[in-house]
Amino acid sequence: MSERKKHPKVSVVIPVYNVEKYVEEAILSIMNQTLKELEIIVVNDGSTDGSIDIIENLAKKDKRIQIISNPNQGLSIARNLGIYRAMGEYIYFFDSDDILEEVTLKLCYDKCLQDKLDFIFFDAESFADNSLFNVKQFDYRRCGMYKDTVYSGIDILKGLLSTKGYRSSVCLLFINRQFLSDIKLYFFPKIIHEDELFTFLLYLNANRVGFINRVFFHRRVRSNSIITAQYSLRNAMGYITVCRELHSFNYRHTTVTGVKKMIRYKIKEILSGVIYVARIRLSSRDFNQIRAIVFYEFKRYIGWKTLFKMIFPKSFLSIYNKL
Repeated sequence: MSERKKHPKVSVVIPVYNVEKYVEEAILSIMNQTLKELEIIVVNDGSTDGSIDIIENLAKKDKRIQIISNPNQGLSIARNLGIYRAMGEYIYFFDSDDILEEVTLKLCYDKCLQDKLDFIFFDAESFADNSLFNVKQFDYRRCGMYKDTVYSGIDILKGLLSTKGYRSSVCLLFINRQFLSDIKLYFFPKIIHEDELFTFLLYLNANRVGFINRVFFHRRVRSNSIITAQYSLRNAMGYITVCRELHSFNYRHTTVTGVKKMIRYKIKEILSGVIYVARIRLSSRDFNQIRAIVFYEFKRYIGWKTLFKMIFPKSFLSIYNKL
């Protein structure tokens, strides 16, 4: 029997934590995919609400659903558990409160096979639970910006960065599982904003990348989610960890000038945002902690604007607001 017949075509990994209001709709959007040869790996990350009961009821109706239960350790570890369990030719990471168009996995699978892709990316749109959220700030559209062709990861990453089209969400990526295994890429544990690191390294390692010029993914903007929660020291430290790992990758794994330039650009971009947002939203004590880390660990990456923000934060805010 061939490998393709023995294993499912796609492994869908879905971490779940306290989303009883949304999880059935989310998983149904995977169960109803036009591509049927799936394994649906649900990782229960220590839910304390009724989420697991809903999933178990769905699993009784669909034998493709596998449930892994684990103490709450965060999104990265939950996804990594899914990677370890996955047997599909391709892997897709899905969030348990969102919705996926029914044709997504079929079209991505066919395109990846046709063009022998390491991964393919596509677009998303956001919708809100209520009118309190402005979904325009969660913009995932790149439709019409890129051609239907095969890119190297470095070339398309360069284009995405230069056109402000880079999006780090792994829910917009459909990945060849063997490629992922070959580059030994996993999610960095115990941080938030883990996608920033995972996705950037995925692009840097890829030789063949494609783009489907369609909106497939519908991201729900809701209360008590990572993207809408109040900015905290943990957010800033998550970004700092991403910068540390990119810096390490820069010096351990590459001598290509173009790659080094992109990594430097990304680190500089992240640090600039961290300093600005930390100054506005964190306490003086937490801001000073972040400022000290950035200054002593990443001095080589910071430009004059970031340096000015760090040394004269109140003056910078005054000038910025006037502009």
